[in-house]
Amino acid sequence: MRRFTIPVVLGVLVTFFVTALAFAAPRFGGRGPENVWCPQEGRGMRWGLGSITLSDEQKAKILDIEKNFLTKAADLKAQIQAKVLELRELQLKEATQEVAESIRAKITEILDLQGELSSLRKDMYQQILNVLTPEQLKNLPPFGWGMGKRGPAGFCPRFF
Repeated sequence: MRRFTIPVVLGVLVTFFVTALAFAAPRFGGRGPENVWCPQEGRGMRWGLGSITLSDEQKAKILDIEKNFLTKAADLKAQIQAKVLELRELQLKEATQEVAESIRAKITEILDLQGELSSLRKDMYQQILNVLTPEQLKNLPPFGWGMGKRGPAGFCPRFF
């Protein structure tokens, strides 16, 4: 009996130890202090701007660009929400050919609006890049999926 008890107890202890290590490890895709270009860092720190020094004039211009984007994006988001609500209402109707065509058309409208929003985001980012000097652009960290040290799990810059 003792012959089997010791290995079983040791096995249970090793399992608990490994489990404790797994729970103590940082989460996959976690954010560390070296990742200064996350939106959580505050205004002006997104899109890699936290790693470069901005003048007061540049900060003001970037803030104006962001405000302009937010007002335009709010309108597009409201339109998208309205179209999604209309789509859900169509999905509740009895399935007919007309309803199916209406659903396809509504999905196309939603995708077009989402494309406009994406284009607006890209334009805003390009406008922000135009505010920066060539030296600041060189010091800007990589941006996008698979860029930098973290790869897809560390893709942090998120737009609204």
